[in-house]
Amino acid sequence: MQAAAITADWKDPRLAGYASGEALQVLVKGLRSASRQGLVIKGTLVTHPMVISQHPAGQPGQVVIRDCSDDSHWLTYVAATGKLQNAVPGGDRLVAALVTRAGGRWTVSRLVVHAEGTC
Repeated sequence: MQAAAITADWKDPRLAGYASGEALQVLVKGLRSASRQGLVIKGTLVTHPMVISQHPAGQPGQVVIRDCSDDSHWLTYVAATGKLQNAVPGGDRLVAALVTRAGGRWTVSRLVVHAEGTC
């Protein structure tokens, strides 16, 4: 997502390498919206993911991950001018993800990003 956001490329094939199902739709929708508005996102998204649960235990096919992501240095810019869209710096957000294994690979299949200040 971070690499695709630099150009708001919602068709970036790397997205499907890490996300599937509902999560992939969330990422594509967000990048498509940014692209249509002439926006890009640059900087660094700081993550600290923690596994909350695994199912089934021992040989999981699903893992729930929780994170308090810091997007204060991952900012939205106007693509045409390179200027910040606004002066809102972002902050910490609770993120929950369901990661599933299918076809021998793991992808984020559900992704919920909560409002700023939720963690």
